[in-house]
Amino acid sequence: MFEKLRKTKWNLGAKLSLATLLTVAVIMVVLMFVINMRVTSTIQQRAEMDMQQSMDMVYGFLASSDQDLRERTQKITKVFQSEHARSAQTLDVGDRKVLLLNGASANGDNALLDRFQTLTTAASTVFVLDNGKFKSIASTVELEDGNRAVGATIPEELEAHQLLLQGKEYLGLIKLFGKEFMAHYSPLHDANKQVIGAVFIGMDFSAFLESIKKTLRELKVGKDGYYFVMQTSGPQRGTILVHPRVEGDNLWERQDAQGHKYIQHMLGHDRGTHIYDVLNKDQSIRTMMTTFRRFAPWDWTIATSVNESEILEAGKQLQLIFIVLGLLSIVTLTGAIYWVLRRTVVMPLYKGLEVTEALAKGDLTQRAPVHSEDEIGKLLQAINRTADSLDGLIRTVQQKANGVTLASEEIARGNADLANRTESSASALEETAAAMEELGSTVRHNADNATTADTLARQAQQVVNSSGQTVTALVETMSGINQSSQRIADIIGVIDGIAFQTNILALNAAVEAARAGEHGRGFAVVASEVRALAGRSAEAAKEIKTLIQNSLDEVHSGNARATEAGNSMQQAIEEINKVSRVISEISHASTEQSNGVGQVAEAITSMDQATQKNAALVEEVSAAAQSLSVQANELLQAVAIFKLRNQGMHSSQLRAGNAAPQEPRLLP
Repeated sequence: MFEKLRKTKWNLGAKLSLATLLTVAVIMVVLMFVINMRVTSTIQQRAEMDMQQSMDMVYGFLASSDQDLRERTQKITKVFQSEHARSAQTLDVGDRKVLLLNGASANGDNALLDRFQTLTTAASTVFVLDNGKFKSIASTVELEDGNRAVGATIPEELEAHQLLLQGKEYLGLIKLFGKEFMAHYSPLHDANKQVIGAVFIGMDFSAFLESIKKTLRELKVGKDGYYFVMQTSGPQRGTILVHPRVEGDNLWERQDAQGHKYIQHMLGHDRGTHIYDVLNKDQSIRTMMTTFRRFAPWDWTIATSVNESEILEAGKQLQLIFIVLGLLSIVTLTGAIYWVLRRTVVMPLYKGLEVTEALAKGDLTQRAPVHSEDEIGKLLQAINRTADSLDGLIRTVQQKANGVTLASEEIARGNADLANRTESSASALEETAAAMEELGSTVRHNADNATTADTLARQAQQVVNSSGQTVTALVETMSGINQSSQRIADIIGVIDGIAFQTNILALNAAVEAARAGEHGRGFAVVASEVRALAGRSAEAAKEIKTLIQNSLDEVHSGNARATEAGNSMQQAIEEINKVSRVISEISHASTEQSNGVGQVAEAITSMDQATQKNAALVEEVSAAAQSLSVQANELLQAVAIFKLRNQGMHSSQLRAGNAAPQEPRLLP
């Protein structure tokens, strides 16, 4: 039941209210069941008490009536004995006994007894003991046929017979010839205290007894309850003496619906209450409650019986009242609990749900109102703290993303400038390479000329006539060499400047890469390599510059000597050997110069390759910076869905930051 309730789409208040309703309903059902059982038990006990009280009233009435009859009968007996039986004796006359009372024969003296009955309304009989039997010799008691009961004997099985033989009296209810009497049998003693006869005084209370029975028949217990009387013992035990329907029947063997002999059960106890089921004619079962009590003086068992459903009828009304009150209590309690739950649980949770849904949609400005310090209040406080944390986190992300965007834009601009400068460096290196190619050609030509000059110097002595022309050519050649050397020096200065500028650019690139953090690490490595290559280029340029300077010095020296040779041809022969040595040195220097120029050409080629690699790396870094900028913009767009507190001021700050980006700083 609760598992199905948990899976429904009802709100929490409805679920809690339904659970409360079910719980309260179960409690009320159990409570009403207990109350019903208690009420039923109380009603049964009350009914039993009422029936017992009613039974006690009937019993008391019968007991008082019996006591009155006994006292009256005893008094009449005393009167009879004091007047008519002060003395007694018997005589044997032939074969019969004659009883003398106060000296007069009582045999057949019915007139005496009639007069006594007229005075006292009590029936009387005089018995004489003859051969162990009490035989009636005079009586006012009539047989069923109307004759006097003279000659009748007291049955030996009667208790009165046994008591009389023992010289004792008997006082009790007895039925004689169809009439009910309160009988008092008293023994007659002779002078020797021997029992010689007996006197019977009986109060005929048949009419009174019939009125009692009629009254009992008419008594009602509740709506359909009734009284009945059973014979308790003797041969007629179980015979119904008084009953509205089955009077005269013997129910000793009567069984209830379960087969129990309930009449025997009741007659086996002095008093009590017995509940049993009986079958109706239509085979339906009705439950009867019977309260009984034995009235020993008359050997009666008086009982009152009532249908249990009639007893519980009042309980049903109480049950209905309890059910109505229970339902009202359930509805009232459930409504109150629902109202309390809605105010203290459902509504705060609904507010918290609205805030969480707003957070899910990106609105971080919503907060749940907190009005309590219980678990619900703590939950709402936690939701508000979560919203505050998300608000701060998104603000930080936006700020960092904006910073990344600005940094990526700066890197992109720096890379663009670096790319331009790298292109310029590449162009300069290409021009330098071309110049170095020309320089190499010139140096090789110079070496060839030096070799020729050396040959000519050796042949100078043979060709003195042509020395003037040769010196003139030499002067011109030396001037060309001087100009070429000067040009090489200029080119080396350019290379040195390029290396220095490349070093500065590499340093700036390393600084920008350090600013980029993790994304600029690769670019920093490339910048370091470029700086190393620029350093090597600078060192090579210095060496070339030194060599060129030496070459210039030699060229200047050769030029001076050639001029001197031209000015003083007369000294040519004397100085030919010196010229030869100088030309040899020039040839050697030219060879070294050619080698140096080759090394410079290789260095320039390496610098050109490095510059090309730098250009490629710059393009990669530029692409990475553009990708970083795109990703930063996408991140800004992703977090732009969140609506933050003080959103306007924060947005203006971001726009101000975007509107005034810092230019990258480059060293000259």
